[in-house]
Amino acid sequence: MKPLTTLVALAGLVCLILSGVTWNILGKFGIGPLILLVLGIGLAAFSVAYSWNELRSGFRARTWAYGTNVAIMSVLFVGILVVIYLVIMSSPALNKRWDLTSSGRHSLAAQSVKLLESLDRPVKALAFYDERYKPGLEEELRKYDYYGGKMFSYEFFDLDKRKLLAEEYKIDRYNTVIVQCGEKREHLTLPDESALTNAIIKVTRLDDKIVYFTTGHGEKSTTESTPPALSATTAKDAIEKEVYTVKELELARETAGVPPDCTVLVVAGPQADLYANELESIRDYLNRGGAALFMLDPERCPTLAALLAEFGVVVGNDYVVDTNPVSQLFGGDYLAPLVSTYSRTSEITKQMRVNIMLPLTRSVLMATSLPDGVTGEWIMRAGNDSWAETNIPFLKERNSARFDQGIDVRGPVSLAVAASKDVAVPGSEKSEARYVVIGDSDFMGNTNLSEGGRDLFLNAIGWLSQQEDLISIRPRNRNQQVLMLSRAQGRMLTWVPLAGVPGAVLLFGIAVYGYRRKYR
Repeated sequence: MKPLTTLVALAGLVCLILSGVTWNILGKFGIGPLILLVLGIGLAAFSVAYSWNELRSGFRARTWAYGTNVAIMSVLFVGILVVIYLVIMSSPALNKRWDLTSSGRHSLAAQSVKLLESLDRPVKALAFYDERYKPGLEEELRKYDYYGGKMFSYEFFDLDKRKLLAEEYKIDRYNTVIVQCGEKREHLTLPDESALTNAIIKVTRLDDKIVYFTTGHGEKSTTESTPPALSATTAKDAIEKEVYTVKELELARETAGVPPDCTVLVVAGPQADLYANELESIRDYLNRGGAALFMLDPERCPTLAALLAEFGVVVGNDYVVDTNPVSQLFGGDYLAPLVSTYSRTSEITKQMRVNIMLPLTRSVLMATSLPDGVTGEWIMRAGNDSWAETNIPFLKERNSARFDQGIDVRGPVSLAVAASKDVAVPGSEKSEARYVVIGDSDFMGNTNLSEGGRDLFLNAIGWLSQQEDLISIRPRNRNQQVLMLSRAQGRMLTWVPLAGVPGAVLLFGIAVYGYRRKYR
């Protein structure tokens, strides 16, 4: 092939490559890629036609036969790979994903996966997009489609081209996603995983769930954000994201007791004991198949502790001491146990792996002899170095603790229990009461609420409301990880791929050429 013809053929190849690159960058096959494609095909055709006689004579050569065999084998190899890829992609059993990122940015949280796998009705997401944000939004929806199987699907629409559809769904801005199940719809703007998962819960849930927080005795407030230690507004926001309605309840003023629409009753750290009529309302509520979460701080509410004893729960009059120095690394002391031991049989804690620090907690355990119809278990406990300190005057006077054999309870000490009681209520489908008791309330206040504490709190609410699809690990905050480079490192990162690698290839080629020329 003549040098001019070779240059024309190379120019045609470059035009074809540029056509594909331009198409990929623009995201559509416009006039630019089309011109480059036509020009590349034209130059290649001219080169072939101009050198046809030379090429035809080369076809008869032995090297052409070898080249043809290599080409055929290469095509067959690529074809086999394509077939294997299609088989894997079409088989749910073989098509698996592995996310190797530290933040899990290419996968969904356990709660989202569990929800998608439990869908029994089809859910569809309609995305009205802007080209700038479509790739990220499509990546997120693709993950939901992977885990949702046939029960989840999504579709993208250009807002400028589908005006009538946008008007039907009342869409007036780009990057709006409609999550729809039956007649229920949720509008989202540039949603993240948390927003999408909550929207799916909203459109698939058949009834409203109401969580009541008692007030009037110094409990954690769900309306006041100050002081942070006595506020539970962050916990309230987390509950509402799980698609519950949160209300406050001054039980002393409720002559009819706990409202019938109460899904879960939360008693969050009362500083004063409850009145007799309130205790009777709670007793009646549980005996009618209710569900309640009790968080009782040390030395508080002895009459409420006595009521819980009727339901098989022993709330200790003590402080849990843990001398393990690990808690001090997290800013705690011997009265702030760092909890890392969870029950693997309880739905509330079997998936939990994150430690929780409980500032000033008391022991809570199931009674040795349980009342009829009551079953329960511990769900978390302090370590082997802990004990339940019952000599409270000595603890306060000396500001130190000591284990008294035969008096104090040696660890591991149970800090929380989950229990149920069989009930028979005429005219009601409820067959059991559920209740969770935790020996501390400060862990769910605004000051101390951690990811582990949030999961414990929300999983307890989910189990009590019999919403097992919500009992899991919530989506984590995926913060950006910034790589800080010095000026020298930045220059190295620039020049090594730009000049170092091509230079090494060039030098290797020159060395091979020189070697062959020398020993030819």
